[in-house]
Amino acid sequence: MLELEEPPDGFSIGEITGKPDGLLFVIQADVNAPAAGYEDNLIVSAVAERPVRQKNGSVKQTRVPLGALPAVPIKIVD
Repeated sequence: MLELEEPPDGFSIGEITGKPDGLLFVIQADVNAPAAGYEDNLIVSAVAERPVRQKNGSVKQTRVPLGALPAVPIKIVD
């Protein structure tokens, strides 16, 4: 799973596609995104979820951080 670390309002990760040499992912901006001309860097982190059996026998999903990608520069244009 990929997720944005503390993104500005209006940004999210969209479709993620596996490729033979890696992953392709889309960064989406919605109507709450900053205005044209805004520039920043987004930090994308990889996280895995794995099941962990609790003492009471139930299973809980635990998030395991895998690391971060290099900063992704963005610029909002018209």
